Amino acid sequence: MQHLKGPWDETHDLPDDDLSGFIRMRGRQGQQRASPECRRYDIEVSQRFHCAHCVKLPSNQDGRARMKPVILLDIDGVLNPTVCPNGGGDRPLLRLSHEKRALVRRLARSGRIGWVSTWPADMVAGLEAQLELDVEPLRVVTMVFRPADTDSPTPKLTSVTRWLYRMSATEESDWDSVVWIDDVLGTDARKWATEHDQPVHLEQPDPDSGLTEGHVARIEAFVARG
Repeated sequence: MQHLKGPWDETHDLPDDDLSGFIRMRGRQGQQRASPECRRYDIEVSQRFHCAHCVKLPSNQDGRARMKPVILLDIDGVLNPTVCPNGGGDRPLLRLSHEKRALVRRLARSGRIGWVSTWPADMVAGLEAQLELDVEPLRVVTMVFRPADTDSPTPKLTSVTRWLYRMSATEESDWDSVVWIDDVLGTDARKWATEHDQPVHLEQPDPDSGLTEGHVARIEAFVARG
């Protein structure tokens, strides 16, 4: 409920949803009552209405909204989990180091994680259980390579672009930019990044060391630029 008192009448007690109609009504009345006092009141009502109804996105110090990316994350060569025996299970278990868990959680504060990996879904679910993220990561369909893909500098590129297109076409994407972290990113991926219809940031870790604090810091800087 908003309590609005005009310079010419009694206090108006209006539900929030009725404010827009009230503002339109005052606009019409303002054509007949154009005193400076009335105009100041109209401006105040309009500002209070918009402040109450706008959703403010996180912003930088200069007022620009931060980007909201999907973060495409490879596993092998990036997170480098330890493969452990699974006491009688059919598949081994993947164990992330404390450092890698902390870095992925930090990444998740910058955008929505999406797995880009050939690991089976049940094994990826084991990684998610270790990460305990607030938002469940997306599954960028388990990669299925075609013969032509293996000859490409970036074998996953076709699958990634196909998935991004499908998510956009079905209006399932809520991001405004793309971050892709993979230890295999060739010239074709870099060319695609310059042509994609959203800003793209690529990070290519050394497969021996994988994801580091430096990679995450650069991604945070990219997101903050807005």
